[in-house]
Amino acid sequence: GHEIQLGISKESGKLEVVVIETKAKDNVSVTFRQFRGGTMTFDVSDGPQLWMVIEDTRWNHTLSSDDLDPTQHP
Repeated sequence: GHEIQLGISKESGKLEVVVIETKAKDNVSVTFRQFRGGTMTFDVSDGPQLWMVIEDTRWNHTLSSDDLDPTQHP
């Protein structure tokens, strides 16, 4: 029920924007399972499209286990 579009710069070839569009709802929402609790859903857009402007990309970036620890990053 979603379409994802990637905006690539013609000049540099770099990713500049990601657009997520829902085909079945009035707005884009995210559902996730909380660390301590049940699932939670919240809207991330006011309409059927969510535009994410890319300012910097880091491919093959290594994440430590602390990066994924909710006690380290509330």
